[in-house]
Amino acid sequence: MNLRASTVSGVIWLTVRFAGRQLANSAAFFIIAAIVTTAELGLASVAVAIGFLTRPLIWRGLRDLVIRKSGASERFDSSAFWLNLALGLLIGVLVGGIGIVVTALGQAQLGGMIAACAAIPVLTAASAIHEGRIERGFGQKHLAYAQSAGSALAAAVAVIAVLGGAGPWALIINRIAEAGFVGAGAWLSARWVPRYGVQKRLAIAQVRSAAPILTSAFTGGSLVHLALIVVAGLAGAAAAGAFRVAMQVYLLLVQVLCAPAMQMLLPSLSKDRNAIGRRYPVAVALVACLAAPAFLGCATLLPLLFPLALGEAWRVAVAPAQALCFGVAAFLVAATLEYALIARGRPGWAFGVSALNLSSGLALVALGALFGAPGAAIGFAARAIVLLPVAAMVSQRALGVRPTDYFTGFAFGFESNLQSMRNDFRRAPVSRYS
Repeated sequence: MNLRASTVSGVIWLTVRFAGRQLANSAAFFIIAAIVTTAELGLASVAVAIGFLTRPLIWRGLRDLVIRKSGASERFDSSAFWLNLALGLLIGVLVGGIGIVVTALGQAQLGGMIAACAAIPVLTAASAIHEGRIERGFGQKHLAYAQSAGSALAAAVAVIAVLGGAGPWALIINRIAEAGFVGAGAWLSARWVPRYGVQKRLAIAQVRSAAPILTSAFTGGSLVHLALIVVAGLAGAAAAGAFRVAMQVYLLLVQVLCAPAMQMLLPSLSKDRNAIGRRYPVAVALVACLAAPAFLGCATLLPLLFPLALGEAWRVAVAPAQALCFGVAAFLVAATLEYALIARGRPGWAFGVSALNLSSGLALVALGALFGAPGAAIGFAARAIVLLPVAAMVSQRALGVRPTDYFTGFAFGFESNLQSMRNDFRRAPVSRYS
């Protein structure tokens, strides 16, 4: 199978994989949200956010090195596995320590939830390299089956738990169970066991190569979790619950529509670095065309969907969810450019873009959180104003992409959809539900 056919097939199966996981996770999440209170959901969501905060460090970095490795190397992959597992164990200990400190400060329920979430980074680290090996060989079909099944099992466990009276703990159970089931699926699909230990010289080289990717991945992948923690700290647990429900809609659309295409950018662009400047604007236009109609259409339907599916108590999440639907513009800027820069061998540039995305996003979310969940969501989406001009400059200097080609990709995906949906937004303005 040639590169183009492998890429297309990979995107299809990645879509199935991400859609299966997100649909299962979202179903469990919204069932839990319909049963617990906004404050309870906000408390559990903060604990999960702390458990997932450093996940990019163990899901990217060394895993990305394995994906980029042009040929299979048992020693290379084994070394990456043990280093990644050690990092996951270290992060798990730190998260558990945070839970103990929070409990000592008088927040026993939150502290217990955080301590339980210490299992998430450990379970993720144990399977990240296996996923990288599968993705390196464009074996997305196997991952799609295994991970969709794992997420569905975890969702079933969570639903049983919340119906059995577990309350907000059902969300914690869901996230831990999914990490375990999905990890087991990756091991079974990869059919690989590390055969070698850590060699000092190879390990040092891997750490040096992975360090800039790790920092870029953390700054790029921690915004959602840090934003939730900021909202909880400034606006309270109930506002955090409304923000988290709104964010679930955003994450569902991102993972189903955008993530599969972007997940293929790194292995496909890495095959021919000289063609990155030509392929990147096309990739941006493709992802924008996939995302725009879904995000803008969802924003018009949310005023009907939330009260109907979750109850009137969750009408407070309508305005934040509508605002977050426009946050996809900033996501496309930061995520697509990061993958392209890493594939081009410019991790320093990728870190700069991710750092700007994180710092501007947190600043705007913190400012908006003073006005509650809707304000925080508007701040989250507004970071695109900062990112777009900087990303255009970086793509020109690092990738050789002309700014006109860069902005054309976004305009092609969004302009026609904005025009076609203008009348719908007039019938369902955000201010009516704020």
